[in-house]
Amino acid sequence: MTAIGVLSSLNRYALSVLVSFFCLLQALPAAEPAAPVRSIPIAVSNAVFKTHGSLSGTCVVSAGPLTPVTAVAFGADGKTLAAGGYGEVLLWDLGDAVLRKRIGAGVFNQAVRALAFRKGGQWLAAGDGAPGISGAVRLFNIGSGEPVADFSGPKDVVSGLAFSPDGKFLAAGCADSVVRVWNVEQKTASASLSELQGGVLGVAFSGNGNYLAAAGAGRLAQVWETGKWNPVCRMQQTDTVNGLAFDPADEWLAMAIGGSFEHGVRAQKIEYPEAEAEPVPPKSSVVSGGATASAKPTPPAKPGATPDKRKKAAKPPPRAFATGAGIPTAVLWSATGKAPRLYVACTDGTIRVYGNFGGLQNKWAAHDDWVDCLALSPDATMLASGGADGMVKLWSAVTGRLLATLVQTACRSDRWAIVTPQGNFQTSCPDAIQWKTADSKPLEPAAIEALANQQATRQALSGATPTPTPKPKPVPKPAAKPVVSPKPAPSAPPKPAQTPTAVPAHSPTPAPNCAPHPVTPSPTCPSCPPPPAPRQSGSATSPKP
Repeated sequence: MTAIGVLSSLNRYALSVLVSFFCLLQALPAAEPAAPVRSIPIAVSNAVFKTHGSLSGTCVVSAGPLTPVTAVAFGADGKTLAAGGYGEVLLWDLGDAVLRKRIGAGVFNQAVRALAFRKGGQWLAAGDGAPGISGAVRLFNIGSGEPVADFSGPKDVVSGLAFSPDGKFLAAGCADSVVRVWNVEQKTASASLSELQGGVLGVAFSGNGNYLAAAGAGRLAQVWETGKWNPVCRMQQTDTVNGLAFDPADEWLAMAIGGSFEHGVRAQKIEYPEAEAEPVPPKSSVVSGGATASAKPTPPAKPGATPDKRKKAAKPPPRAFATGAGIPTAVLWSATGKAPRLYVACTDGTIRVYGNFGGLQNKWAAHDDWVDCLALSPDATMLASGGADGMVKLWSAVTGRLLATLVQTACRSDRWAIVTPQGNFQTSCPDAIQWKTADSKPLEPAAIEALANQQATRQALSGATPTPTPKPKPVPKPAAKPVVSPKPAPSAPPKPAQTPTAVPAHSPTPAPNCAPHPVTPSPTCPSCPPPPAPRQSGSATSPKP
């Protein structure tokens, strides 16, 4: 090998070690977080901000220290969301929009790295561990919050957990290169699988429960038969496999591959063992009268001819899902919509959504740091993501609409906040919530009270289309009196002509010794009324009625 080749190999090896060490430091904190309190800006939009020059505002949450959220899981009811914290598990109640419970305090001494709900949703498995020192898997009753079982065996960090669909088995992937399986009811070990030869980072059962898959730092994915634990197939990869998932039909295995040599998602067809073919009965046809006639017998083979052999179908090539600059950390396959979709968490803070055959359908700007974990609700309508920024975010798995941001504002405390994109919020620490407006003026107390709407927050967490928050009612002003336009006077109807019976006063017929009657009454005319008395100048006296 030339000197250049040796140098290139050393550089690749050094880079691989450096990336692996960085991943370990990023995802596995060895001590309790001690970061200072920081401000978390959450962009919101609501009509209450209109008086400040814009419909948009910012909710600023003061939080810290925070620990990366490296595990999330939905309960069977779809309203309970478990999130791994430092030395504890947080149980968020999405139905009531509160942090309902914290369990495992005093039991765990490291960040909880893996979570899985058992069928029925009453038992929750959680795993943690100290790198290179110890690991633990514990089973909790979420109703009481008390541990009901402690599964021994792991000697390193537990990075993945999965229950079989029937709830009979619990599998754990450990950094000590072993996949351990326990019988949950009997609380005994069922298998210890060590074929991977590298730290195990992900485990998953098939949808029908017949197979178990695992993969990790050994650049290898392995599938076993459930119950017998016989190896079924092996899939060699070019770099570390950070996570894996079965497709809805249990025919393909998607793997999140990320390291110094390659990163992206690859889906490969699973080569299951062929079942023995059952003998096919001779074909028959129905003739008139309901009688059955046998099919024509197969003609004998010609001399020297070889028997026909069933041709094995060619294995389809792997499907590739490019993730750009982001290294995939977790992968989920869902059957929502008309065709299955693949959700991929990446280190560039995005969640990428792919079609069943590799086309990128959407990309969500999810977190300000690595997206470490994903979880789908039982009905596959909501997606939860946990990030290295210490926050949990809830999404519509169908439309990609952000539903809410959930954050424990201080490690190992009951301080928490839930904020929706519409600005509605619920919190146990109002002092940690501040608002920024477009004109930098403080938000009115009436507007803040309108945003602290539990019903609207619960509606957002359910995935329903949010209703706009009503504007705070302004102080009523006295109403001006309406201006009434004068109605036009009705025109007088024409009077019917009357036949005079006598010469009235002011008649055009002159009286004796009187000149023809003028238009203006004359004082000398005996038939004209006397003129009115002249009005004195400056007099304000009105004539008496």
